[in-house]
Amino acid sequence: MKKILTVISLFVLCFSASAQISYDGCTAVAGPSPYTLNLSGTTNDGGIIRNTYTSNPVPCSQGNCTYNITWDISNQRWELILVELNTVIHHNSAASIPNPPDLTLGTWVNFSSCTGITTLSGDVQSSVTLTSPEIDLIGGGNSILDGDVTPSTTDDTNFGNVESGNNDIHIFTIDNSAGTAALFVPSITISGSNAGDFSVGGISLPTSIAAGGMNTFSVTFTPSEVGIRNATITVNSDDANEAAYDYAVRGTGTTILPVELTSFNLEITKSGIIILRWSTALEINNEGFEIQHSRDGESWEMIDWITGVDNTFEVRNYSYNHEQPATGTNYYRLKQIDLNGEFEYSKVISIDASEKENTFRIAPNPASGSGTIALSFEESSTKTITIYNSLGAKVYQTIAEEDQSNIEINLPSLSQGIYIAELISGRSRTTKRMFIK
Repeated sequence: MKKILTVISLFVLCFSASAQISYDGCTAVAGPSPYTLNLSGTTNDGGIIRNTYTSNPVPCSQGNCTYNITWDISNQRWELILVELNTVIHHNSAASIPNPPDLTLGTWVNFSSCTGITTLSGDVQSSVTLTSPEIDLIGGGNSILDGDVTPSTTDDTNFGNVESGNNDIHIFTIDNSAGTAALFVPSITISGSNAGDFSVGGISLPTSIAAGGMNTFSVTFTPSEVGIRNATITVNSDDANEAAYDYAVRGTGTTILPVELTSFNLEITKSGIIILRWSTALEINNEGFEIQHSRDGESWEMIDWITGVDNTFEVRNYSYNHEQPATGTNYYRLKQIDLNGEFEYSKVISIDASEKENTFRIAPNPASGSGTIALSFEESSTKTITIYNSLGAKVYQTIAEEDQSNIEINLPSLSQGIYIAELISGRSRTTKRMFIK
């Protein structure tokens, strides 16, 4: 008969049971002499600890006879076994679950040619306290299930987007707060298709975590390629039922933006030329810009090419004149292309070609620094007039209503030099030099 016996190492706090059991029976095999069985071990049935008793070999008709009394986890019963024949000769389940006080209770069933029990006394249930570790893994303040295959940001198992060349570090906790014994952790391993993109640190292994204690370790994600990267973390320990505690981790590798576009806008001159202006804060492996035009914002065509500066961390300013735009609204976008052929589109901007530059005149020019000047221009929408000095600092600003065609400006005290007068009407911008004598 196949038997399932579990023997574990424990810390014994106390025994309230007798350390011996007396058995006299199965005289056809063993003879009438009583057998003394001594405490020899334990079985652990789901946390319930039961003693195992074994006799010394005694001469019998089989040569020698040795008896065991043990709890059979599979059949959920006490069994008295003749060891030499590997035979159950009596069993008792009627009064032995979960904690039989002694062997005289319940009904012992004859299970072989042996008949009857002459003497059977003693307590087989001890007062033994089992101590064991109990592992839990925590990320982001939340418990991670053993075998979890769905990375999540809530437990820090999903690292999110990380640019190539950079990394992200998440901290995880090995928790033994529910354990009643120290937890031994010999190793933490990484497996899976992209295991090389993840690494473990922040902990000295092997390590022992005291009962009720915890320890932390870090996982660093450094993407080697663009796209989703997956791996599995396994924390190996001496936990009874979660010895290889594993969970999935994930991160997404992204590319560093090769060009940072800081501005992109349009102007239209009085002659109907549309000027595209854009600026970059940095450029990495930038081949250049394809200027694209559309009449409807859906169908696009390339109208010209502006070469980039390859690599720079300085501000760069670009401009392009579209000398023959379409009648009505014109749409523009930039297609920035890297040296390796990868590309990215800018936002789409538009302007109405009918919004031509306003003409305006300044008189007198040159003017006195504290006198009055007159500006005349075409009637149109509300206009903003601004005057800048040679350093680009604003020294004056006023607004003209849409029905006005001229305006007089009482200048503040301006020093001698060159100034710029700017007229903005709608999306049209016009500038003129102004001289102060």
